[in-house]
Amino acid sequence: MKNQKKRGNRKMPYKYEKDRVAYRRRHRKKAKKYNKKYRSEHYEEFQAGDKKRMGQIKSEVYAAYGDECSCCGETNSLFFQIDHIEGGGTKNRKKVGGSMYRWLRKNNFPAGFQILCANCHIAKHRKGVCHERYGN
Repeated sequence: MKNQKKRGNRKMPYKYEKDRVAYRRRHRKKAKKYNKKYRSEHYEEFQAGDKKRMGQIKSEVYAAYGDECSCCGETNSLFFQIDHIEGGGTKNRKKVGGSMYRWLRKNNFPAGFQILCANCHIAKHRKGVCHERYGN
């Protein structure tokens, strides 16, 4: 008992982190099975937490890039999309592999990106210029 740490109501059987890590490596399949079952049983909780975290990340990204459409000035974040200013978005998304918003935050909001509303973004993609500057 004296070599055990307490975590919540459970007693941790390992005094040292390296022993815990070694145990986890040896029992990786068992832990993966347990985690999958636990996550499926608590799906709604995880889903709500994921949505909340992603909303916070998006808010940080939008604030870092000006909180409005760079072309028309739209301020409703419901319509915001991230635009690669010089193009190359497909190549960059393949490199990133996951959430662009997380990647932008992790890389300290690099230059070369801007916020565009959905209308301006599609107009830029199809016509090469924002719909506000293009005219009808």
